Amino acid sequence: MNKLKTFVLAVIGLLCSLSVSAHDFAVNGLYYNILSEEDKTVEITYWGSNYLASYNEYQGHVVIPETIEYQRKTYTVVAIGKQTFGGCEKMTGVTIPNTIKKIGDGAFGVNEYGGVEFSNVDIADLEAWCNIEFENYVATPLCLAENFYLNGQLLTDIVIPERVTEIKEYAFAGFSGESITIPKSVTSIEAGAFLQSSALIIFLNETPITYNSFLGSSSIVIVPENSLETYRNTDGWKNVSDRILTEKLYNLNIEVIASNSESAVSKYLEENNISNANIKYNEKNITVSYITSANISGTTYYYITDYE
Repeated sequence: MNKLKTFVLAVIGLLCSLSVSAHDFAVNGLYYNILSEEDKTVEITYWGSNYLASYNEYQGHVVIPETIEYQRKTYTVVAIGKQTFGGCEKMTGVTIPNTIKKIGDGAFGVNEYGGVEFSNVDIADLEAWCNIEFENYVATPLCLAENFYLNGQLLTDIVIPERVTEIKEYAFAGFSGESITIPKSVTSIEAGAFLQSSALIIFLNETPITYNSFLGSSSIVIVPENSLETYRNTDGWKNVSDRILTEKLYNLNIEVIASNSESAVSKYLEENNISNANIKYNEKNITVSYITSANISGTTYYYITDYE
């Protein structure tokens, strides 16, 4: 009877321990789940029964290692589990190693508990970053961070390496820099890759790739000079044709976008000898044939989509 009682208590204790722990082990203050004992792979995760139980468990700048040692075994860190950092409002940044292949749902989720001070993301390889599978928008740390670093250097103008052939879903969603240049080697960009990013997307390829709703709502696309009409008339791209410009068109727009009065826009067009210009204003296209009689006013924005 005593043995039975001891056994029952042991089982209850085991079940209780399982219910309050989401991780298999901890090393240097970071918590991990074993994904494959055969491949010796792990994911970083939160402490406790759910991510809210580990409220502020991770603080400051968290450096995720490529490998860890546990019980005389070496494991490779290949994933960030869902909601891992969701409740960590005192976390200021993260360093993500090249070994990471997947980041789960809400790993950097914005909620009432998390992300308040988060500002920096550090990586070592853009090619590896482009190949990460982000489960959703709040799986990427760029949804929170203002600063994106590559080997310690702040990225404002990203140039994707020519070795890259595919850019995964949400890879640069939320990126707050100036531009992202896409090389000719890229043949596939998944949906949402530039969601909530206002960076210029510069394509070097004269032939449009399949458009898969990867642009953000305010993205401007720059294409080669002799490919403007090809891009604008290709299926899928037609839906965003008024946001497709050449470098020359974009440079003309720098002052126009900043203008907020009829006189300023008219003067700019006249000084640059631009007639029959198609102006984007308040989400509507206005063709300006005679600058002196143009009816352009308001405080939103303007940009030239075409001109003679």
